[in-house]
Parts: sequence; structure tokens; C-alpha cells
Amino acid sequence: MNFFSFLSDDEIAYVHEASLEILAETGLLVRNEKARKRFTEHGAHVDHDTEMVRIPAAVVEKYRSMVPPTITLRGRDHAYDITFPRKLPVIATASSAPDIVDPVSGITRRSTSDDIARIAHVVNELDGFDLFSISTLADDAPKDQFSLTRFYAALKNCVKPVRTSVYSVREAQQVIRLGELIAGSKQAFWERPFINFGYCAIVSPLTMDFDSTETLMYFAENA
Repeated sequence: MNFFSFLSDDEIAYVHEASLEILAETGLLVRNEKARKRFTEHGAHVDHDTEMVRIPAAVVEKYRSMVPPTITLRGRDHAYDITFPRKLPVIATASSAPDIVDPVSGITRRSTSDDIARIAHVVNELDGFDLFSISTLADDAPKDQFSLTRFYAALKNCVKPVRTSVYSVREAQQVIRLGELIAGSKQAFWERPFINFGYCAIVSPLTMDFDSTETLMYFAENA
């Protein structure tokens, strides 16, 4: 059952073919040297002087065919795991608002980890929500523990799948270590990794910046 469809099959095919053409002829500006080397190893045409990477359609299709047919976002309680695609839509919160309207005073202020904890608890208790995409930032987080603070407040108060992005490999390692501690061991966590990272390394127009690309590669290599 499809609840809605924005594009027809012909329109989807048109967008896909146009995307292949853009990747092959215009290419991506890839700031990260390690990523450019990886593209070279897998069949892309790389100009290290201009940092441009052009990916032939056959290369795109080869690796696109390797994408698993489903993906599962896990929660601390396996009863709330979500596997995509599914017939029902997935209802998630919005993510990473820097400010919040204080529920008591009605005044807009910077969001904190307490706000994350309260929202996480609400999401945990409402059947209509499937996924907690951490709704706010945390202005009170220690400078070197920003993402750790957000995930700690979220995971402590919500057993459904929790997700957001992080700023660096160091932050990713902190959050994964948190997951291992919650699970009881490294082995237990990686048997059922219940921390979900959402990530897009592309910056408009057609650019892969350095830091987010580095972190994306870390996830791919270590997940």
C-alpha cells in the first residue's frame, strides 16, 4: 500500500538518468583527499588538482546494486525496531532546533539537555511516534561532549530508535562508547547497535566537504 507518491515511475526514471549524467559529466567537488583516493580505487575519474570527481554511470549502478534491500533502525527495546521499507509511514520528530519555546514561560530561549530529556520521554510514551530524531541542540553541553550530551539525554529517556548526526569522528567514538556501556559490553552493543546516525556529506552545490566526508567514511568502515 502506498499512502502517497510525489512522482510517477517515468518521472523517477527521468530524475535518475539526469542524476547519472550530472555525476558523470559535472561531478562532485570532493575536499577530502582520502575520499578522492577511495573514489579512484573504485573506478571514478579524479582530478586531484581541482578536487573534482566524476563518476561513470556504470560505477554508480554497480555500487547502487549493492545497497541492502532493507535497513533496520534499532531501539534499546527491540519491540520498537523499524525496518525500511515498510507499508506504514514512519513518524519521526524534527531534529536539531537550536532554540525552544519554554513550556512554562512561553519565552523563546536556547535549548538544553533537559529539553532533550523531556521530549525524549514524551516520544517514548506516545504510540504515534516511531523514531526520536533528537529534536534540539544542547546549549549547556560541555564543549568537548556536545553530541555525547545529546545522545545521553535521549537514550536515557527513550527506548525507541534514536538518531541524529555528529560533527566529527571523535564525537562518533564517544557516542558509540556510550552505547557499549549501556549495552553492557562492546560485543553486546555491536550485536544490536541501537544508536542510529543520520548523515549526509553533500553540501550544495555538488560538494563533499572535508569533515562530514571523513565521518561518513568512519561509519562505513566501522559499522
